[in-house]
Amino acid sequence: MNGLKYRYSERKRRISDYLSNFEILRLRLRMTKRIHAALIVIIFFLNISFIVPASFADQFVIDPVYTTFMFRIKHLMGYASGTIPKYDGTIDLNQDNKAFVGMNITLDLASMDTKNKDRDEDLRSERFFDVAKFPQGKFVTKKVQADDKVIGDLTLKGVTKEVTLAYVFHGIAKDQFGRTKTALTLKGTINRKDFGISYNTKTDDGKWLLGDDVDLWIEIQGILDKDKDIKRTDVRN
Repeated sequence: MNGLKYRYSERKRRISDYLSNFEILRLRLRMTKRIHAALIVIIFFLNISFIVPASFADQFVIDPVYTTFMFRIKHLMGYASGTIPKYDGTIDLNQDNKAFVGMNITLDLASMDTKNKDRDEDLRSERFFDVAKFPQGKFVTKKVQADDKVIGDLTLKGVTKEVTLAYVFHGIAKDQFGRTKTALTLKGTINRKDFGISYNTKTDDGKWLLGDDVDLWIEIQGILDKDKDIKRTDVRN
């Protein structure tokens, strides 16, 4: 009799332990599901933050008074250089105006100036930029990287290629007329042959007259769009 009571008691204890373990397992599964659900929500919002484009505070229009587009190319043992003095475009900063996030630039290639009329006419001709057919150059930002590089599509002579430029963002400030301004320095090198600009000739000693690489150096200042109509009252600076 005692043996039967012992076995009954032992079986009851085992059932109780089993139920306790089952309840613990059920609670753990419930907790795991809640954790998984929370992780899914977090991952969803993290993904959204990467997908949504950067929001712009305001656009800055290029200030022609303090902007210069410079280029140079190897010529013999030195360099020939020039500027593109006519252009249009905008600069975008992030929501609190603390970082550069993009720009859209259009260049008037017919305005190229190398301080030599004959050379300028040659650059405008079919041998080089063929500005009668392709009067504009364009740069549109695709991505601004954390390593101070901007990647964008550059279009010259009807050909669009992805190029990378190093940049320095100089922040924002108010000028003497009360206009909010920003400034950038950009530098890079492109290969003119990538854009179908391949003309060259050899010197008397058999060397190529022109190099293929073109160095770019751009100094840009932009005026906050809503301040662009504020008149300059002092043209000395």
